[in-house]
Amino acid sequence: MKIYFINDLHWDFWRKQKYSLEKFFDEFFLPADICCIAGDIGNDYEHSIELMKYLKSRYLKVVYVMGNHDLGIFKKDKYKFFLPKTINKKLAFKKHCANQLDGTVDKVYGITFGGTCGSCDWSWTFKNHETSDDEFFNIWQNWFDCKWWRIDCTSPWVIMDNEMDKMLKVCEQKPDIFVTHFHPLSCPIPDSYMKDKSTGLFVFDDSKLDLKPGTIYHYGHTHNKNKFEKNGILYLNNCVGYPGDLINEFGNFNKEDFLIEVEGKI
Repeated sequence: MKIYFINDLHWDFWRKQKYSLEKFFDEFFLPADICCIAGDIGNDYEHSIELMKYLKSRYLKVVYVMGNHDLGIFKKDKYKFFLPKTINKKLAFKKHCANQLDGTVDKVYGITFGGTCGSCDWSWTFKNHETSDDEFFNIWQNWFDCKWWRIDCTSPWVIMDNEMDKMLKVCEQKPDIFVTHFHPLSCPIPDSYMKDKSTGLFVFDDSKLDLKPGTIYHYGHTHNKNKFEKNGILYLNNCVGYPGDLINEFGNFNKEDFLIEVEGKI
């Protein structure tokens, strides 16, 4: 059985570039039994569902976590009257695309997927720069997630604690494939991001996660492709990103690198 791993689709931006669904698929996807998406399908709910419905017609199953852009509720959204909060948007996605991971596990054709969006904890910035909790909070208040998530909480620490609880519960069930949108601290950051303190808003400390050897960890948020093995875990980031992004600072990866054969049964 084959799984195609992909993330950070940002379909809205490609749609504005006059991409059809077919052209987008042909350029960035490969045929497989399952498609696994590590978040950021798009900002616009209707456009995202348009894409997800199309992907469901091309794969037997589409398994996904929602990313920080997927969770946003924006002032200009014409659908915000029936999706006033982030939880409403999650449920609306799930109505169309049932295999959503949100602190849950999902067994698909004998393969156990588990995951959640995740969040940030400023651990990367503390590790690489002089900083403080006050600086973290001040930058966070003006950040996309704080401005556009509608979750009745503006504390990045509370949000991260809630997401970490979800991750730990998932890890207890030893999934074969673990998915977060946010970037784990144990994975490298491209040199071009190293001087920017706000990079810490993309990253969380994953040292508490106890994944079994052989797990595939699919993550995203940072728009740089990567594939590497560390401590028996295979890490994958197959971002599409925005048009014009420089996404290959870690190497010249191609689509085929993220088409993975696993043991499963249809």
